[in-house]
Amino acid sequence: MREPGSFQMADIDPKLQTKIKQAGDKGTVEAVVMLSDDAAQASEHSAEGPASNYLIEKVSTLLHEKPAEVRYLPKLGVLTVRASGRFVEQLLKLPGVTVATVPEADVTKAQVVPRKHRVRAPTRKSHRKSRRPR
Repeated sequence: MREPGSFQMADIDPKLQTKIKQAGDKGTVEAVVMLSDDAAQASEHSAEGPASNYLIEKVSTLLHEKPAEVRYLPKLGVLTVRASGRFVEQLLKLPGVTVATVPEADVTKAQVVPRKHRVRAPTRKSHRKSRRPR
């Protein structure tokens, strides 16, 4: 376990790293960033606002650009950012960021069962019409 306030590089999803490289300075990247417990707790007690504001402002000042979209989920300590690849790359280098990934999940297609192979649900006998012998 690491000491509070110590610096450690964020664990960055390889898919996000690829998207950052592909986007470069001009393209847009969307990232989900988890803040460290220290940063999230500091944001709760800060009069200046959440730590996410501080991190975004720090990168904005450094690069002279603003992100297209920022959402902060304080109960989870998660920040979603849509910005240039350069902006996201700088954000991930800051202390206070622990994990980062892309917001897309790998979704597999559901297999469609042809109608003739579907199994009918059993019916209760009380609902069936009784047949009388002829």
